[in-house]
Amino acid sequence: MRGTSILWLIAVAGLGGCAVGPDLTQSGDVSVQPSASRLVTIQAVTVRQDGEQLVVSGVVRRAPSPNTPIWGHVNVTAFDAAGQKVGHAVVGYSPPSLPQKGPRSSHFTARIQTQAMQGTVVRIEHHAGGHGRDDCPPLARAQPQ
Repeated sequence: MRGTSILWLIAVAGLGGCAVGPDLTQSGDVSVQPSASRLVTIQAVTVRQDGEQLVVSGVVRRAPSPNTPIWGHVNVTAFDAAGQKVGHAVVGYSPPSLPQKGPRSSHFTARIQTQAMQGTVVRIEHHAGGHGRDDCPPLARAQPQ
């Protein structure tokens, strides 16, 4: 009986999760520009609106080599249709070092305080190393694909 109660509680808690909208990249309202790197690729990116925030999630997958630990972070920057920066987040990924064996990938989720409009561009860059100010070059405008 107690096991049934616990399962019921878990099911009810799961139904009360956050209400996040559909993937805006599928509708074409938002485009994603993952930057290329010799160390990693950025894949499976979704962009969803959650109230006043854009929720950007994806996968950082390591290249076949080097086969050494890769520590770093992801810069996620949103631009409006005119190319002006409207939001930015720097986030880590999980696990925090890209695995050398198994799936060889980590997941990230960033929240940016902005509303997506038609033509919004989300640029995603991987940076090896910490989150310091000098680790990342400043972004001013969206780059054409």
